[in-house]
Parts: sequence; structure tokens; C-alpha cells
Amino acid sequence: MNNNKVISYFLSLLFLTLSPFYAGAGEVIRQDQITFGRPDSTAKKILRFDTGNSPNALIAVDDAKNLHIDNAANIGLDEFGLDLAGALSFSSINQVNANRVIDSYMRAFGCAVRGVCGSSSSGNFTTTSTTFVDVTNLSITLTTSGRPILVLITGVGGSGYFSISGNTSPAGGWIIFKEGGTTFGGGMLTSTGGTTTYPPMLFAISGGVAGGHTFKVQAAVQSGATIGLSSCTLRAFEL
Repeated sequence: MNNNKVISYFLSLLFLTLSPFYAGAGEVIRQDQITFGRPDSTAKKILRFDTGNSPNALIAVDDAKNLHIDNAANIGLDEFGLDLAGALSFSSINQVNANRVIDSYMRAFGCAVRGVCGSSSSGNFTTTSTTFVDVTNLSITLTTSGRPILVLITGVGGSGYFSISGNTSPAGGWIIFKEGGTTFGGGMLTSTGGTTTYPPMLFAISGGVAGGHTFKVQAAVQSGATIGLSSCTLRAFEL
């Protein structure tokens, strides 16, 4: 066998050895970046995204079905998006990583998981009841994944307000948040004469339990007083 044939044979072997690691169009797939079923039981099956000469993001799955995501280079969602064909669930995840996952989702208006739930307007609600009564329309049911829930009253279109008036000085009344039979937040309004108005802002945080949560607003007054919620809405969303 002459030297030319030896060289040709060697180059053919080299090409056959390296060809599985070339994806074409100048894109290289290296063995240390994609590994499927290596013999040792602790090996991770790795998919790595590179830009330039340094790794930007790495996704690995080990034989215990643990998913590892390393995004030390902080790749933005405009570079890599997350598309889920089914439900996303975790057998275990720490609080920091849970926040990273949940905060990557866009919120939609609505009462489903990760939604921003809102009620209709209270209209010009008033009451003179000394026992707590429901405020018109200020009731919502939000489905959650188990995180704490921010519940708040705000105005509709910038025109809402709370009011308190009465023939005693000071006149007093209360607005409270209820979930079932439990009061989990609220506030007091007072007036020293005539009618006093307040900005329509009151909020509270409810404990995080997965499932449906029905929240409502109630109001009551001291004897002789009148409390009002005008053009207010109740909103809630998971934190």
C-alpha cells in the first residue's frame, strides 16, 4: 500500500469518526453537549445552547428524572421561550426556583390559575347596617396553584371612592374581606362631620392553598352612620 493510499484511508476513517458530531451548515454537535444513555447510571442527558465560545444555557435530565436548568448567563425569553403542551408540575422544587418559573409566565385577565380576577362594579353601594352585609357585586372566585393571594379593592376607571357619614362624631364604619366564614383583612373609616371620602384602596393577603377561592367584601357601621363604596371593584391574583 503506497503512502497516498495510507493517507486516503486514514482521512476516510477520520471523517467517519467525526461525522456523527457535525449537524451540517457549520453547526457542530459535540459529544459533551448531547449525551443519550451513557453506561454509567448517574450520567445526565444534556442539551446545551451555546453562543460564541461559552455555554449560555444547559438543560440536563438525570436517571432519577430530575430536570436541571442552568441559566447562569441569563438568556432572555426573547432568545428561548417555553412552550408547554401539557400541565407543568414538580415533584420537588425550592422556593427560589419556583419563583423563577412562575414569574416567567405572562398573566392574563381572568379567574384561572395565574390570572388576574376582577369583579363587576359595586355601583353606588351604601348601607346603614350595624351587622356586616355583602357589598353589591364585590365577589369573585379565583383558581390558584397554591401560592399566596393578593386581594384588593380599587376604583373603576379612576372614579371610585369610599365614603362615611353620620349624625355622631366621630361616625365610623368597616370594610372587610371574607373567604367563606373567615375574615382575613379590612379597615375602618371615620368622619368627624358631614361626609368624608377616601381613595378606593384596601388590600389583604390570603393564605396559599391550591384550588378555588371565593372572596367577597362586606361592610357595616356604627349606629347612625352610613358607609358607601362607589364605583369599586374587587380584584385578586396569586403572588
